[in-house]
Amino acid sequence: MLYLGNLGRKENFGPKTGDKNRVKTVKKNDKTLSSFVSHTCLKIQKFIYSIQEHKPQLCVKLLCLLILKMTIIPAIRPFFLLALISIAIGQPQKTNIGVCTQSVGEVQRKGNVRTGHIRKGESIYHGDKITTGKNAFISFLILEDRSVVKIFDNSVVKIFSDKKPKKPKTEVAIFGGRVSAEINKKKNREFIVNTPVSIASVKGTYFLAEHRTMDHHGPHHQGISDCVFSIMTGLLEVENTVSGKSVLVKDGKTVISLPDGDFQLFDTTDEFLNHYKEPE
Repeated sequence: MLYLGNLGRKENFGPKTGDKNRVKTVKKNDKTLSSFVSHTCLKIQKFIYSIQEHKPQLCVKLLCLLILKMTIIPAIRPFFLLALISIAIGQPQKTNIGVCTQSVGEVQRKGNVRTGHIRKGESIYHGDKITTGKNAFISFLILEDRSVVKIFDNSVVKIFSDKKPKKPKTEVAIFGGRVSAEINKKKNREFIVNTPVSIASVKGTYFLAEHRTMDHHGPHHQGISDCVFSIMTGLLEVENTVSGKSVLVKDGKTVISLPDGDFQLFDTTDEFLNHYKEPE
């Protein structure tokens, strides 16, 4: 109820000095609370992602516990609700494109979903950059077409997958080292291999690919950075990105793509195959 006192007296309904101070204090408290909530949600996100990275099963149990706490303790329900919403909004998009079937030695990845050591049975994601150390090895299965990709020691490779309906493709970018791939090519689906001076388009092929640096020692190496493709079965079209020239390589042949834009073609012999041996 509003009490006006004497009706003939004008009342001042504006905020008094004390009221202004109270308004400022409330605004300040609101900003402090908002900052606290944001900071808390960010910390919870990082904590959950850290657990998810190394112990995904524990992450599921923790989320179940959060939901249980929300129902049992009403007083802290808003904070847990904010945490769950924060986790859901901040969760990175996962594009699972393959699964690791073998991992030996120091095999690391850097990606948008996971970073760290890759173990057998773990998923391979779109955009993963995989690095293998000395005597290391990894093989994985591409889920879309059941193709098998193997990365040998001292290599750096990045994996991409584009599932656009009109032109789906899988791409393997070799920054250095050796890769083999046995491709079960689907209709209208491309499999591309990118190296620093070449692009290879796979046409239902089992092939070996290597990017050699200037200090590399190998067959027919001239002390320059080059790319070597050995075709075991099928066909591989290789384009040199310097000259724009392309060559169609058949099974039993090896092509070296040179930084001056030219190609060298050889029969595939044991000297090209010896350093593609898998660990026993």
